[in-house]
Amino acid sequence: AARAWAERVRAEHEQAERVRHGAAESDYWRQFSHRFVPSKDGDGGRDGTVDALLAIVRPEDSVLDVGAGGGRIALPLAEKCRLVTAVEPSEGMRERLNEQVAKWGVRNLKVVAARWEDARVGPADVVVCAHVVYTVPDPARFVDKLDSHALRLVAAVIFEQPAVAAFFPLWPPVHGEERLALPALAEFEALLKEMRVRYHRTRLPVREPRGFESVEQAVAESAARLFVSPGTLQAERLEQAVKESLVPHEAGFRFKWARPQQPRLVTW
Repeated sequence: AARAWAERVRAEHEQAERVRHGAAESDYWRQFSHRFVPSKDGDGGRDGTVDALLAIVRPEDSVLDVGAGGGRIALPLAEKCRLVTAVEPSEGMRERLNEQVAKWGVRNLKVVAARWEDARVGPADVVVCAHVVYTVPDPARFVDKLDSHALRLVAAVIFEQPAVAAFFPLWPPVHGEERLALPALAEFEALLKEMRVRYHRTRLPVREPRGFESVEQAVAESAARLFVSPGTLQAERLEQAVKESLVPHEAGFRFKWARPQQPRLVTW
């Protein structure tokens, strides 16, 4: 399972590099960082993840949030527990996170700028890892480190389908090929079984498809997800494909094929 996972990640990354025109973004996640900021309106996040994690974290707990992004999980947890250490490698994400820390006024959150594999942090009562494992090249090492740093519980959140599956239908008209999929829930469970991790799986509320405020935003985010540079033939194809694929939705648009995603909470 670990070898199959690593091969899928390698093949997916190679495909991205092959279709890319121009240099890669120095910080790929910066352009999506606005998608990962927390909500303070009490809804617990659109996919129910925050509410589920708040239910298992105790006031006296310390928490490690691996791949904390803009703080969508770390900040609500910091309001409940004793201490949160947020590990995040993306500078753009950390900038969003620090903005939100100031906005929320929390004082018990520490930010660590590192990949999880390289992070030098102490153990915590609960280790949280939400929607991070998909791109991990060495999943057994990654999971081992999660396990070794958890004093009480590891809580991983993962979709049944790859997180960016909504963009897959754009690949054939733009790049002339199907997008290779990263590992997701089924592969993660196979990995845990191979590692003899005795885990519990909980279904979380479905997450509705994310929309776009404008056609321009849809084109820009799709270009980033498909590694398309401005001024290329692929950019022309992408703009046409996106415009033909959008339908009105709430305060903007979404892809006509968009479907809700099913997240699961995997704990051990």
